[in-house]
Amino acid sequence: MTFREDGEGLNDRADHLDHEVFQAQKALNDARGKRLDLLEQEMADAQDRLNRMQASLNTLRDTPSPSALKAPTPLANLARAMPVLLPVGMVAMLGFAIGHSSARKAPQYPLFKTSAAANHARMTGSASTRGASYGSVEASTRIRWNGKVRKSTGIDVAVGTDCRIEGRFGSRGAHLAKADIEVWCGDKMVYEKGVYTGPEAVVGVDEYAAQGGSFVYNLDVEDLHRPGFDKRAMASIDTEARVAVISRDVAGAFRLEIDVEPVSSPVASSGPLFNSPRSDSAVPSVRIARNARVVRATAGAPASSGDKCTVEVVPATPRSGWSCRTFVRCGDKALYGEQRTGYTECSGDDSNLQIRDLGYTLEDGDAKLDADLSKGTLTLSENDTSTWTVELKVD
Repeated sequence: MTFREDGEGLNDRADHLDHEVFQAQKALNDARGKRLDLLEQEMADAQDRLNRMQASLNTLRDTPSPSALKAPTPLANLARAMPVLLPVGMVAMLGFAIGHSSARKAPQYPLFKTSAAANHARMTGSASTRGASYGSVEASTRIRWNGKVRKSTGIDVAVGTDCRIEGRFGSRGAHLAKADIEVWCGDKMVYEKGVYTGPEAVVGVDEYAAQGGSFVYNLDVEDLHRPGFDKRAMASIDTEARVAVISRDVAGAFRLEIDVEPVSSPVASSGPLFNSPRSDSAVPSVRIARNARVVRATAGAPASSGDKCTVEVVPATPRSGWSCRTFVRCGDKALYGEQRTGYTECSGDDSNLQIRDLGYTLEDGDAKLDADLSKGTLTLSENDTSTWTVELKVD
């Protein structure tokens, strides 16, 4: 009896599931049909607009010579241009709305504790924007970062050439509202980002108070997308990582790698660019920079025993969501902390700093790191893209 009741229960459950599957399939078919109807209507509307534009074009082709034409009135000109201006205007308004809604100010997080000697420098703002300039600006300033060409391919710019990144930045409150940027190497402008750059370009600026009432800035630019017909250069700039890469992959392809100063030249100003002062978080007056050497390296590691290295630690920008950022370089190789990587958790102060990154490359973009600068130890390890360990003795 029990077996029959259990079997009947299973049959009822199966029937119920069959009914649910049928209802789900029906809802899916209904949604698909509505979507197809919508697409067909959109295609019909688009075809209708194309037909009207073609008719306007045919009219223009059949227009008599200028000597036979009567001067059109302004209203006639406007009416004639409407079939073309309306679609263009709608696209422009859509692009404006996307760019405007994408502007954002990232959350701010406390930095790691610093020594008393560093407390004179205070972070005053951090902002980023996606896309071109928009809206009115309340404050603006010119900022410059200096650099030098490290590698050059496909362009007449020699290694060692002095470069500069110059920008005109505007803010609206705590938000970056305008960013017109040029990169010059020698007398050649190799990159320009202005109001015509599309909404895919992202610019981030972090502002720090410096001595004498001036301010210095970090710059982060990611402008890496171009349609095939666009001949302008692309840029990936991360001044905190000391790297700027300018490139073009269409006709006249080239690539420039530039060593950039981590902060801008001081900007004398009557006030900060962003009105978001932070009196609760200090930043070190200088980077924590230590020399190191490799004491052990396993097979396949990106460094060898005895290699000379450098270890640098800075507070991470509030936009990142991490407490600090670490760079480990051995010779000309970056073992940890390349562009937009190297973010870690730090605790302690400048003389007793502990650094932890528990994720491997596939998890967070760089190797696992465990360091205690008070003991002079730092270990890097990888266990997904490859398997290796490097141990450093930090001075």
